[in-house]
Amino acid sequence: MAAECRSAGIEAFVLPYWCWRDVALDVPSGRRGHRLILIGHSMGADVAIGLARDLDRSGASVDLLITLDPVYPPPVPPNVRQCWNVFQARPGFLSYPFFKGQALQSDFTSCPRVENLNLWTSPNDLHDANLSHWNMTRQRQLQRAIVQRVLTVCQDDHD
Repeated sequence: MAAECRSAGIEAFVLPYWCWRDVALDVPSGRRGHRLILIGHSMGADVAIGLARDLDRSGASVDLLITLDPVYPPPVPPNVRQCWNVFQARPGFLSYPFFKGQALQSDFTSCPRVENLNLWTSPNDLHDANLSHWNMTRQRQLQRAIVQRVLTVCQDDHD
């Protein structure tokens, strides 16, 4: 997905989840005139929300937060302008929380929406009977949907 974004002229970096504290320190000073988009899967989704919370404390906004199957997500902070959460919670499927995602909540009332999409219960074009927590990031249709969201947020920079 990062390569697709770069080919569209968007700077994109893939970083491991354990370096989020360094990112939180670097982003506020280095993003002048740039959009900030955070994407994470599983525990990485939880970390992306935590990073957004740290950035909120430093006064930086997040233009788009995309989370895939977050596990133990904290509330989405008010500095997040848009949030799209794609998760899988099968009706009647009892499992440990780390085998399925969770819907997100926000800790604010006057800011933009948190859009939760449960692939198993919401009407959507992304559901695939073979989709699981472990392979969802490799599903091509979901990758295209994520890249489209990123391009939509960034299109103002390229018009």
